[in-house]
Amino acid sequence: MRAAPPRVAGQAQPAPAAQSTLRIEAVTPLRPGSPPLLEVAQFMAGLMRDPTVSKRFQLGSWEMKPGPDAGAGGGGQLLNIIIVLAERPQ
Repeated sequence: MRAAPPRVAGQAQPAPAAQSTLRIEAVTPLRPGSPPLLEVAQFMAGLMRDPTVSKRFQLGSWEMKPGPDAGAGGGGQLLNIIIVLAERPQ
C-alpha cells in the first residue's frame, strides 16, 4: 500500500472527469413466439459495429424486463428494454 502525498494548503484537488452516457429505452409488445432477447442482442451488436458509435462508446449495461399490461385495447404485455452506453476513456 502506498501513502498519498501530503496535501498542500490551498491546493485544489482535480475534479473527476465527467463521463457521458447514451441511454436507449424502448418499449415493445411481447408477442408469442417472438425471440426478444435475440432481437435485442442483434440490435446491440449492430450498434457497436457502427464505427461512429464504437469509436466513442462502449456497452455499459443493458436490461430487459416485463412492462405493464397494455390493457384491453393494447393487446397484451409490454417489454421494457434499457441499453446504456458509456463513453470510452480518452
